[in-house]
Amino acid sequence: MNPPRRWKEQGVPPRQSPDRLQPPDAASVPFSECAALVNRLYAVVRDLETQCRVLQTAPLAGREWYELLDRKLIPQLSGEPFIVAAVVGGTNIGKSVVFNHLAGTRASATSPLASGTKHPTCLVPAGFSERHDLAEIFKGFELIPWSEAAAALGETETHQLFWKPAPELPSSLLILDTPDIDSDAPVNWLRADRVRHCADVLVAVLTQQKYNDAAVKQFFRKAAAEDKAIVLVFNQCLLPEDEQYWPRWLETFSRETGITPDVVYVAPNDRRAAEENRLPFYERSWPIPEGFPAGVSQTPRRLRDDLAEMKFTEIKLRTLRGSLRHITSEELGVPAYLNEVKARTAGFQDAASLLSMQHLAKVDNWPSPSNGLLVAEIKRWWRLHREGMTKKIHDTYATLGEFVAVPFRWATKRLKGDPPDPNAVYSQQERDLMLRMIDTVYEELTRQCQLGNEILRPRLEELLAGRSRSSVLNKLTEEHAKFSVENELREVVETQMEAFRTRHR
Repeated sequence: MNPPRRWKEQGVPPRQSPDRLQPPDAASVPFSECAALVNRLYAVVRDLETQCRVLQTAPLAGREWYELLDRKLIPQLSGEPFIVAAVVGGTNIGKSVVFNHLAGTRASATSPLASGTKHPTCLVPAGFSERHDLAEIFKGFELIPWSEAAAALGETETHQLFWKPAPELPSSLLILDTPDIDSDAPVNWLRADRVRHCADVLVAVLTQQKYNDAAVKQFFRKAAAEDKAIVLVFNQCLLPEDEQYWPRWLETFSRETGITPDVVYVAPNDRRAAEENRLPFYERSWPIPEGFPAGVSQTPRRLRDDLAEMKFTEIKLRTLRGSLRHITSEELGVPAYLNEVKARTAGFQDAASLLSMQHLAKVDNWPSPSNGLLVAEIKRWWRLHREGMTKKIHDTYATLGEFVAVPFRWATKRLKGDPPDPNAVYSQQERDLMLRMIDTVYEELTRQCQLGNEILRPRLEELLAGRSRSSVLNKLTEEHAKFSVENELREVVETQMEAFRTRHR
């Protein structure tokens, strides 16, 4: 059996045993050097994301370039290289039929009804799971051993991937059956994207009804941007009548998506042959040669054999280059993310400048303790530090003064009532001032919010809409209650008086 014409033109020699696809010697391909650089990039961008949390940039997860880095390059550049071929396409076009022909057995359940496969299913070479971490290769999926063909038809929101060994596969080829890329269920879109990220070769299944569907074209535009190798199968064709039509369909599909298939097949609409795993696939040239469709080959091909004849090194390096090109894109990749971080940083700098130029609150005259409190503390300190005869005379006059002042204080109390506690008066003055300052601060924050800085506004709105004002008041009241004017004044007087005494000895 000869290899497909497109690969034959590229100089691919026919293999004696096409089921024996082997990866090239790792030393002959710059995978290890590329892996070191990619791992370094991966570590740097993840560290940058951690450092930039304060900037509140959108997370890396979900960005197309990061998904390629995380799900494609990191897992597939570790260890010996391999190829992942995924059968993809829209609803009810026979993806599982094509998958079964690649597998050489009825591995996946098929049905004439739409939306059969809900979860990706994967066949891996014998011993592959011992040499590789499947969970790393298929990040984001819960891996489940595959025991029956219908296992992937169950509905669940969990992203599951069913797998099982297939001894008949070449040692470095994995094949995947996938959910519909045009499903109404958004969960299927996510699964399809994750499969696309990890795949090297896409076996694109199209039909007359599904070659120009918007969701299908959107998926393949992304694949074209990543330079995926494309094996295209036009399925369910009415042959020979559709020989004059499928080139028009493919021309429209290529123009709308940017896809240039590496090889093209047409397959007839034969349900019985599809169910019995004997559907014929006819290779067709693309672009269309002169004189088409005269003289087209009517000899069916074996898809798995043809896939095994693909140039391993070229395909692997091509898909890695496509992913790297997307990652390094000025508009969509790491440079765009760095520009986003820079812009976000500049926004925070502008916000900081705006706040620093404004006085949220300014206190010109903080209340002072009453003179009586200050004099009383000075007298107390003086009394404690007198010595000898001076102390005795001072204490005698102080006692006499207290005795003489008793009737005067009694009369004042009868006429005016108990005098206010000077400590309480000062404490109330401080609290009143703090309340006014808090009101001033929140009024200024409200004004800043209305003026509008895109960095400040959402944070100020969150601050002003919550219970922050009452929380601040409660915190200030709690801390203020711990404060003693008497103790503070006593400490100040003692410090100053001791300094005065030291200077004048």
